[in-house]
Amino acid sequence: MQEIRGLAGTTGEAGVSYSGRDGSAGTSRVPRVAGETLGAHTQTPASSEEDRLQAVERLGLFGTDTDAGFCQIVELAAAALGTPIALMSLVGRDRMWFAAKVGLEMSGLSCDQAFCAHAIAAGDDQPFVVADALADPRFVDSTLVAGTEAIRSYAGQVVRDREGYRVGTLCVLDRARREFDQHQQRILMQLAALAEHELRRIGDMQLIVQLDTAQRNKSLIVTTLDEGLVFHDRTGAIIEWNPAAERVLGLSGDELCGRTSADPRWLATHPDGTIWPGDSHPAMVALRTGEPVTGAVMGIHRPDGSAIWVRVNAQPIRDISGAVTAVLAVFVDITEEHRLAQALTRFRFLFEHSNDIIIVLDSERTVRYATPSLTRILGVPTDQPDLAAALEILTHPDDRSVIADGFSAVRDGAGHGEPFTVRVRDRRGSWRHLEFLGVNLLDEPAVAGVVLTARDVTDRELLACELTRRATHDSLTGLANRALFEQKVAEALLRAEADGHTIAVCYLDLDLFKNVNDTYGHSAGDNVLRAFAGRLRTATRPGDLAARIGGDEFAMLLTSVHGPDDALAIATRLRHSIVAPEPEIRTSIGVALNTPGDTPDDLLRRADTAQYTAKAARNSAVHMLHTD
Repeated sequence: MQEIRGLAGTTGEAGVSYSGRDGSAGTSRVPRVAGETLGAHTQTPASSEEDRLQAVERLGLFGTDTDAGFCQIVELAAAALGTPIALMSLVGRDRMWFAAKVGLEMSGLSCDQAFCAHAIAAGDDQPFVVADALADPRFVDSTLVAGTEAIRSYAGQVVRDREGYRVGTLCVLDRARREFDQHQQRILMQLAALAEHELRRIGDMQLIVQLDTAQRNKSLIVTTLDEGLVFHDRTGAIIEWNPAAERVLGLSGDELCGRTSADPRWLATHPDGTIWPGDSHPAMVALRTGEPVTGAVMGIHRPDGSAIWVRVNAQPIRDISGAVTAVLAVFVDITEEHRLAQALTRFRFLFEHSNDIIIVLDSERTVRYATPSLTRILGVPTDQPDLAAALEILTHPDDRSVIADGFSAVRDGAGHGEPFTVRVRDRRGSWRHLEFLGVNLLDEPAVAGVVLTARDVTDRELLACELTRRATHDSLTGLANRALFEQKVAEALLRAEADGHTIAVCYLDLDLFKNVNDTYGHSAGDNVLRAFAGRLRTATRPGDLAARIGGDEFAMLLTSVHGPDDALAIATRLRHSIVAPEPEIRTSIGVALNTPGDTPDDLLRRADTAQYTAKAARNSAVHMLHTD
């Protein structure tokens, strides 16, 4: 294979070294044009050859079916010049493509073996002629020459595109050596001119197809748009529109045609409900001022009685002199968006003025958002850097683990967590009970956090405490009632049985109390009972429990005593501590110690029996009922 190495140069011919089939070496002259490169034939600035290659690619003919016009031209060339082979070639980046051919089976050829590549590289306006390829070292090893085709002669005329780029050749080839005279070369040049016309015709057709496709695409886009498009002429009359305009406005084409914004059948309103005059519609403003109008929100009352909201843009259209000749108005139905915006405004107002506190935290418990109610209720600014730490400081120490565990349960779970209640100090320094309900929205992009909603349940908690207190305490004296007392005695008996210590129950009765009720009335009796309960509460040891178990009967649970003597001593001190200032009121106390297997009723019954024994002494005594 011939080895071709381009030598640098700017005009004329370039020298190339070669080694022929017989091993001889020599120098040939390859025609070339300054500033152009073709494959490996010459080395010149890449930009010119790249422009030519792009021109070939823009034709879009590589690999396409044979063009009928080119076929007629190559057939005419073969007949007129008397050659068995004629080609219309396009020379690309690495290969040639035959747009039409006569007498040759192959559809293309590598550029480095092609006569046509040399013809284009030569850059002459005259045909490129090779009379005897076997005598020309440039082509002696070419596939066309050395192969089965056995080409001996070639004449090719460069074919240019509309912009003058050399994109290919019209050429004839013969398997015999021959010269091409001036007459034959002129015929080839004339036929090449026809090929250029055909090339331009194809380009024109492609352009027409492209323009038609673009027009149809634009028409399709306009037809399928959800946005309404309306053209107003310089008087403001509607002259063109798309189907969406009819659909959005609820008007037929006949009703739209020629209508202006001043038409009394239009009824448009501003967002605040005021009438929108026709001369100030966006299209009219754009016509009058020559400036575009964007984002106008307009209420439209349609003929069927329905009302919609649209967002309107109006763009003035100018002629070549710059004068405004028309306006394009584009509008889209935003009725649902407007409704949602109004609902959002109402929601935001309610949200920001709600007494509930809403906090959004990320997975690391960093507060991302908090409602203004946080500041209003707890006095904590929502914009401080570490809001979570500030809230922890306000939380009751005993409840900090509750809120931490509650947050973790929501974060690590899915959906809503279980509600939990903590105590938080408010802006006045009072403890408020807040019930938190959490929902995990970490995977929701719009939220990306754990949402905790807190509501103030202080009144509910206080009421619950009060109800609990009423269920377990005497309403008159505030002491434990019989039910709570028996519960605490049962618990004390279990502990005593477990660790072997002794407990005692004292049964107290107010002597002569009936005389107070009979003499002074029940109101005075209630005052006596309250006063007695107060003295009893004061005298109660830490850990013990005083209770009113009915009428003028009271009881005391001694949770730890050291035997009978200690129990009697405690009861005696208790009796002296609660002696009434009124001489007619005295107290009798019965004492009972626990024994194995006792129930609360057993202890109370024995203490009551001991109290009756003490009362019988008529001296407000203390008595213990001993058991074997």
